[in-house]
Amino acid sequence: MENKKTWLYGVVAVAAVAAIAVGFSMKGSYFQGLIGNNCPADGKGCPVSGPEVGKGSGSISRDLWAAYLTRNDKGVNSATKDCAPDLVGSQYAKYVCYAISKGYLTTYSDGNFHPEFSVTRAVGAKDIHEVFGVPTDIGTALANDIVYDSWYYPYVNGFIKKECPDTLDGGGVQGNFYPEEQLSISTAKNWVLCAQGKSMSKPVTGPVTKPAAKVFYTNRISLTRSLVTAAGYDSATVATCTENNFSDLKAGSSEAKYACQGAKIGFSKGYSDGTFRPSNNVTRAEGLKMFVIALGLEVAGPSQECLDVPASHWFNPYVEIISSNSFPSFRDASGNCNPDQKLTVTETKAWLNHSKTL
Repeated sequence: MENKKTWLYGVVAVAAVAAIAVGFSMKGSYFQGLIGNNCPADGKGCPVSGPEVGKGSGSISRDLWAAYLTRNDKGVNSATKDCAPDLVGSQYAKYVCYAISKGYLTTYSDGNFHPEFSVTRAVGAKDIHEVFGVPTDIGTALANDIVYDSWYYPYVNGFIKKECPDTLDGGGVQGNFYPEEQLSISTAKNWVLCAQGKSMSKPVTGPVTKPAAKVFYTNRISLTRSLVTAAGYDSATVATCTENNFSDLKAGSSEAKYACQGAKIGFSKGYSDGTFRPSNNVTRAEGLKMFVIALGLEVAGPSQECLDVPASHWFNPYVEIISSNSFPSFRDASGNCNPDQKLTVTETKAWLNHSKTL
């Protein structure tokens, strides 16, 4: 008898384990179907996998996130609780319905809100922009892992500028944001408090350090375009230029026309092999020489020398002209001009702005 009972218990246990496994398998298939078919284009509310960035707490669900975003709004208490079929019984239904009524959050194409879905960090940044008005930013990327042409770029880049806790991990030159990872509850709380300008709990992933700005350099075609324009040639005039065609520029293209005009003016003649090499970076010495020729600059007064440019250097004759025209930052604090260093976009903009005053 005892052996029979033991056998029965074993059968029940195996059946229970099998049922649980099937249940999880079905749930996994259900969620995978939603990921593949019902995710909005911006990824809003899609369930994601992967490690949590904010350690010490679980990932936040969509309905709790709605509560975090809107709990202090006066209109919440008068909101309905039945704006989506799957919100019945949810303690956060009024927050969700209020957020939907304000346009902060949306339902899926099946009409459900899916309150149990997690929120990605990119979606969190976008929602904070929508609710609290944190400005967007489409400038230089402030994190290593955000993609410029992605839907989330302006929201994430703008949010990083606010320097809230748990924003960057500090890795690499600028740090990572992990836009597709789950937003943790503790990080969500800190972000909302930060967006509201209130005091925050101790950051979970450590203090946020301001990322170093990425440096961009000026290439030949961009400087040529800018100097042709600065020299007073409009697009209609440039379009008529047909001389000086370069083998590596498509005939008739905008780049070819500007390169042609630059060569015609005399400041950008290309290489001996007939190429223009538009993507080549420009050195500081090359850039300043191009400014002098394109704008027809001459000695305009007292000048300073560059300690690292000997009299025999080809750039030396241009130093007096650039110096006497008071170009900003043409020398460093040590009196060097660093002629062979690559010309940065920031320096180029400063010089172009200065040239307007000459």
